[in-house]
Amino acid sequence: MFATTSRLPTSAVPASGRESVASIRIRVVLPAPFGPAMPKKEPSGTSRSSPSTAIVAPKRFCSDTALTAAMVKGYSRRRASLDWRSSWQTALVRARDMGIVIGRLSPGAANAITDVAGVGVAHANAHPDHCGVTVVVPGIDRDCWLEPFPVGAARLNGAAEVAGITQVDEWGIGETPIFLTATPYVGAVYDAATAELGARQPRIGRDDVVIPLVAECNPNAVCDVRDGPVPDRALVDRVLRTAAAGPVAEGQVGAGVGMNCFDWAGGIGTSSRRVGAWTVGVLLLVNFGDAEELRVAGEPVGRTRIPPTRGSEGSCVCVVATDAPLLGAQLERLARRAFLGLARAGSYASDGSGEVALAFSTANRDALARDRSGDVLRLDVLTGSALNPLFLATVDAAEEAVLNALYGARTIVGANGTLAAYADGLVAEGSSPPRQRG
Repeated sequence: MFATTSRLPTSAVPASGRESVASIRIRVVLPAPFGPAMPKKEPSGTSRSSPSTAIVAPKRFCSDTALTAAMVKGYSRRRASLDWRSSWQTALVRARDMGIVIGRLSPGAANAITDVAGVGVAHANAHPDHCGVTVVVPGIDRDCWLEPFPVGAARLNGAAEVAGITQVDEWGIGETPIFLTATPYVGAVYDAATAELGARQPRIGRDDVVIPLVAECNPNAVCDVRDGPVPDRALVDRVLRTAAAGPVAEGQVGAGVGMNCFDWAGGIGTSSRRVGAWTVGVLLLVNFGDAEELRVAGEPVGRTRIPPTRGSEGSCVCVVATDAPLLGAQLERLARRAFLGLARAGSYASDGSGEVALAFSTANRDALARDRSGDVLRLDVLTGSALNPLFLATVDAAEEAVLNALYGARTIVGANGTLAAYADGLVAEGSSPPRQRG
């Protein structure tokens, strides 16, 4: 329903506050379940493994559940000296650590999607070298089912899946955190998220159902996604409990394990930009790119450094967050700008690649509450011309997020293959990357 404001009965009145940004106040009448309120019920020192020290996993995970659990336990004991958990706390290397600056706008304090106030991120894996789950929570102090948030979706190439995207297209509304995982695990994470969100909110399944947002990329060139440990309810519970603001671990962590970036190790990357009174943050699940197409700050560095192994077409899930007051149609436009950042880094959205983006706003929180009174919403919305700086911020942050995934990823030795860390090669070769774009 938020897909276009032109079909909604509206009336504009002068907006108050934030004088430097053009905005209007808009009244919107919505259908159920976001129209008339439903009756309320009472609830009844970082270390990392190098290629020389990495433990090589067996070719295949055992399909037997008990043996798989024993295998994971055994690998964890052997890898204990590598302290892989501590390496997840912050990125190992980031683009700005290498002197690379993208664009003219300044990043937020953490240069991460979590610079948007209230947004939290967490990762969890059953095994450090097997794809798990990453979650982006639009409000760590917010029940998204009780207080839905505006969201828009965009697609560049559709060889991908996002569970729950039909509701986003229809209403421009999200009511759960955004989960990222491996392609074969979308159903398992969807089921686990439904169960865990229901356990946290007793009205789910009674007053109304919940439709989790779950997006995917395919890591099967590295991870044994057929017989490896499938994300379960305990893993989803862990990311929901631990989602937090502040620095975000990048590279081969959470859903990023097994993902490539221009045939090097990739995975999770994030960045942010400040735009006047507003903040835009981007988090990517990077799993795309031909090595020769890699560009760093506009320089075609991929033509001179070739990775030891070559992959195939991949995908990228883009999550964009902002505290600017936007509705679904505007957020769809914002989401689409993330693809320009991917293109700057060298993406051309190949035939078998899936590029999808979700953009959400944390503004107008009370106006969209499920238990509000009345049938009319009163909320602040930016005018179209005020979106231009946010578009630029999204493009720059997305480009830098790709580079942060590239520089922040450790070498990954999975059950099916290996991806080398790009930053390790730079250190070994004494290479100097390009310094600035913009």
